Amino acid sequence: MKKIKISQLPLAATLRGLFTIGTDAENKSVKVSLEFVEDAADNANTKAGVAQTAADNANVATTAANNAKTACETATRQANDAKTAANSAAELANTKAALANDKAELADSKATLANTKAGLADDAATLANTKAGLADTAAERANTAAAAAEALLTNLIPSGLAVKAPSHITRGNLAELFVRAVLAPTGVRQNIIFIGDNRSVAVAPDGRLTVLGVGVTTIHVVPTLNTALAKSITVTVTEPALRLASATALRFTSSGAMRLL
Repeated sequence: MKKIKISQLPLAATLRGLFTIGTDAENKSVKVSLEFVEDAADNANTKAGVAQTAADNANVATTAANNAKTACETATRQANDAKTAANSAAELANTKAALANDKAELADSKATLANTKAGLADDAATLANTKAGLADTAAERANTAAAAAEALLTNLIPSGLAVKAPSHITRGNLAELFVRAVLAPTGVRQNIIFIGDNRSVAVAPDGRLTVLGVGVTTIHVVPTLNTALAKSITVTVTEPALRLASATALRFTSSGAMRLL
């Protein structure tokens, strides 16, 4: 980075887009637009010029009144006939003087109003800066919350699925049978949906199996937070059967029991 002196910087041709640093009513550092200061000064100068013009008009009217009065006194000395006209002129001059005074008071009121508006403009600028600061704070909090939510969501998404289930069931089996599914890593939410076609068994939301009849059922095990890990298993239900291990035949006894021959 090349360092240069302030005296070597080019001169600004306008205050538009330039800022300086100041403090607000709470003694906090704020950025102040020199363009706003220039506009406020120009408006104040314009209104002061209007007030000066009104005052000049008042002075002119007052001078005219004095001239009219002098003419009235001269006319009175020269001729009594001109006295009525001179009095009328004097009254007119007084009216104009009163009007000029009213205009001067109005000019003063406008100047006061201009100062009040300038103060309100300063207050509005301070309020705008305060709101901008609040907006920045709200944006930072929103970003922090979004980052926390993203981190929480990352911790909730499983990366692995292990499934255990009986592949073969004999109809009439009274044992409690389940499809066991565990998501990894440890600590993730175990949100799993079991979806079956109900051909031979029905599957409950907790994975419990209920035998419906002989046949083959396909069950889909789907993690709700990462469906890409979903697995499908099949469960076959058959009728009970006997298998001879060493004997060659069976017969029923008189009591209805079976006996190996």
